[in-house]
Formats: sequence, C-alpha cells, structure tokens
Amino acid sequence: MTRCQSFEPFLISHFTDHALNYFFSLFTYLFPLLFPIYFLSSYLFSLFHSSSIFIFFFPSLITTLIPFRDALGYHGGRYEFDYSTESIHADLMRITDGKGITALELRGSKWRVSDDTVMMIATAEGIVQEKEEEKKDNQEKKEEEEKKEENFEDQLRKNIILIPTINEKEKEKKKEPEKKKTDYLPIDEYIYIHIGEQYVECFNDMAGRAPGGSCISGVNFISRNVPKLWDKLSFNSRGGGCGAAMRSTPIGLAFPNLETDIRKLISVSVESGRMTHNNPVGYLGSVAGALFTAYAINKIPIYEWGKKLINEIIPLVVEYIKSSGRDVDSNIKKMDFFIEKWKTYLHERNLDIEKPSFESIKWPDNYDNIKVRDAWIKSVSFSGWGGSSGHDAPLIAWDCLLAAQDNWPELCMRYLNEGDSDSIGILASAWFGAFYGFKNVPKINYQDIEFHDKLIKLADKLYAFSKK
Repeated sequence: MTRCQSFEPFLISHFTDHALNYFFSLFTYLFPLLFPIYFLSSYLFSLFHSSSIFIFFFPSLITTLIPFRDALGYHGGRYEFDYSTESIHADLMRITDGKGITALELRGSKWRVSDDTVMMIATAEGIVQEKEEEKKDNQEKKEEEEKKEENFEDQLRKNIILIPTINEKEKEKKKEPEKKKTDYLPIDEYIYIHIGEQYVECFNDMAGRAPGGSCISGVNFISRNVPKLWDKLSFNSRGGGCGAAMRSTPIGLAFPNLETDIRKLISVSVESGRMTHNNPVGYLGSVAGALFTAYAINKIPIYEWGKKLINEIIPLVVEYIKSSGRDVDSNIKKMDFFIEKWKTYLHERNLDIEKPSFESIKWPDNYDNIKVRDAWIKSVSFSGWGGSSGHDAPLIAWDCLLAAQDNWPELCMRYLNEGDSDSIGILASAWFGAFYGFKNVPKINYQDIEFHDKLIKLADKLYAFSKK
C-alpha cells in the first residue's frame, strides 16, 4: 500500500468529522430561530387544517360535503314542498327570532338531510371503494410477478430455460383477453359497479327522505344484479329529473385535474347519472354538478363556468356518448333541450361574450325582489317547479352563486325559494364551499348536522383519492 493510499481513509474520516461538527454547530445556532417557527407553523396548520386536509391544496373540501344546504332546503319536506318563497323566508325568520341564517342551528329530526345527501354520500363511497379495490388488485399482480421471477430463478439454477415453441406462442396469443364492450370507459369498470352498489345500499336509509321516482325505479332495476345491469337501464324520455345532478359533486372532488381527469369526470358523471336517469337532460345535470365543483376547486372564475360547459365540455360528452354505443341516437337528439336552455341563460346574462366578468352580468330589473326571481325560476323550469330537472337545478344554483358571490347568508336566502330548494341548495353551497371554503359560514350552521362525522372521514378519503 502506498502512502497516498493509506492517507486516503484518514482524509475522508477527517473531512467527515469536520462536516459533522459544522452541521451540528449550524443546527445549534439555528435551532432557537427554528423552534418558534415550528410552533407557529404547527398552530397555523391546526387552525386551518381540517380533518387531515391541507389547506393549500383543498381548503374547502369539507365545506363541499357538509350537507347544511340540503337539510336547510329540505327541512323535513316543509321547505322543499312549500311553493311560496315568502312563506319559507318568513318561517326562517320566525324560528331564528329575526336573526336569519347566521343564527340557525341545524340539529335533530326536524333537520334531517334529504335523499340528495344520502345519494351524494353513496356516490362518494363508491368512488373511494374503487381505489381500495384497485390497491388489492395491484397487490395481487405484484405477488404474481414475484412468483414468476422465483420460477425463472429456479429454472436458471437447474440450467433449464424453456424456450416456447411456435405452437406454445400461438396458444399464448389465444389467451389474450378479447376486447370488451366497456373498453370505452377511461377507468376500470368496477368503479361504476361500486357506485351502483352504493346506490342500492343507500336506499336502506331512505325512509322519510323523499327520493324521486326516477331514482326509485332506476335503483330498483339495477338492484337485481348491479355488475350486469349498471349500464343497462333503457333510455327514458321522462328521465330528465335532477336526481343525477344532486348527487354529483363528489365526482368533481375525486377528479379535479382538468388536464388529466376531465374524461374520467365526464364518464363517471354520465354513467352514475344514467344508472337512474338515462336521458341527457338528467345526466348532463350530473356533468354540470361535478364539473363546476372541479372548476371551483381550481379557482376558475365563477362567471366562466357556463360558457366553458357549453363550448368545451358538451362536445366531449357527445364524443363519449357516441363511443359508448348506448342509445346514441336518442341521447343526441334530446341534448338540444339542455344546451338551448343554457345558451339562452348565457345570452340573457351577457355571459356569452368573449371576456365575461361579474361586472358584465346583466340582471333583470328589480332582481332582488323575491317575486321577480320566482318568475324567472318558473320561466327556466320544465314544468313550473324550478330546480326539479337536470338542466335547471344546476342553472338556478349557478345563478344564486353568481348573485351572492362570497356572501353566504345571501346565497342561502336565494336558493331558499319556491322551487326544489334542497337540490338547488346542495349544488350552490357545494360550489360555494369548493371556491370560498368556510368564508362567512358560521360553525353553528353545520357542526351538528346529520352525518357530520361520516362526511369528515369521507372528505379525507376523497382527498387521498384525488392525489393518487
């Protein structure tokens, strides 16, 4: 060994010792500074971090799921089926001693959530369940690969490496799976199956929650065999209700990436929608509900949502419907009703211009007047009951949010109207939460709401799903 070679370990050791000493000296010097920063950051984290959801990523995920708006709009059926906005508002002021929304505590049997929240939870649970199943499948595939590697190593040890013959290669080709009818789906089929199973399961808790006719008949149909029937419900010319839209917001939380997730969002919105509402008026409402949630999470300006839906997303939905090969002609023909209603609204509000803004919106004269708003709600509805269809529930909800912006009490008073107020409310408030978080929302409104703890845990799971 040369002198240089024998000296090399010493140099390395000497350098390492000095480096360590320098590191610990620096740490000792900086620690007093880092210590208060650590506790300050911990305090801020605990202040703004709710249910393990980091505020800088999804600051309003929980607000999007908390069903205050549904419980308020439903009120045991009292508000949902009260066809007088003035009567609803008067009753609200009576039970809060004139203080209004900010003093309203929703707890107890009088404020149970409706079918909207129950089915919304089912949608979310079906999506989350898909991810857990995928993890199981990946583990099984990993184990299979490990077994193959072990077998190959055994063959090497025995110096026997089998070379497949031409006949064996032909057999392997024949074993390749044939193309399935569900290959048009952008994600694995079992997510749709699990959503369908959750829809069937949730009807065990539907007593007294006023589910709609299409939801009842659709769930009854797929309940006979969900894996085989989830995509077999026949086209329904009368399936344009709001039942698909009201439960769709978790889809936007699960697939928020507008660059990589948009086709998944469209597919899950359409297919979960037409499990019960196989009509474009119904399932396009589901697309709007999910899409606007994703837009809100991404802080796309609220006044741009409708134009983007019509110009950018509907063409992708048409493309998807054609690729599915399911009731294509019937679906394409019926899409015009939804599209024209939304185009008319965009034009009336001056939101179809090149660069819309809150300032550019043209509101009807005296629009703060309840009777004026009620007249408009009737005008956009299918049969006079605003918000009960797939096209007008998201449309009226969006109108409420455009008018109220970050004013929570104002938003609530606008969706509390003579229409289908729980379905309008569950959409409007979900988007408010996704965009503004808990801003101006008093804790008394939601802390004791039905399913509160379950929803908090579900929000965590949805967030985890969206990040993978």
